[in-house]
Amino acid sequence: MALTGEPAFFENYATELQRYFEVTAFRPAPNQFACSFSDITERKRAEMLLRDEGQHFRNLANGGSTLIWTSGPDKLCSYFNEPWLKFTGRALEQELGNGWTEGAPGRFFQLRANLRHSL
Repeated sequence: MALTGEPAFFENYATELQRYFEVTAFRPAPNQFACSFSDITERKRAEMLLRDEGQHFRNLANGGSTLIWTSGPDKLCSYFNEPWLKFTGRALEQELGNGWTEGAPGRFFQLRANLRHSL
């Protein structure tokens, strides 16, 4: 950064302080160097908590045999659990949005037959 003049941006964990920092370094003018540090510890903790909760949800959703899907206010499906994908034999990318409706109603009857067979 000091030689090229290209700004640098990175995150760093300071072990001694037990804090996360966002670091920006830049050269405002030749022969000058500036650096700013922003404490982002709370944001990083929130991100880690959200990641852990997401993993917990996935473990619960994929741990059984229940077929689970979610959709948003737009009524487009945004999540299918692994048992759903195994049951339908389709990839996640195929199911997303309205993809899960492809082949209906014929596909519905096949799904129903698969369900009866699996019981």
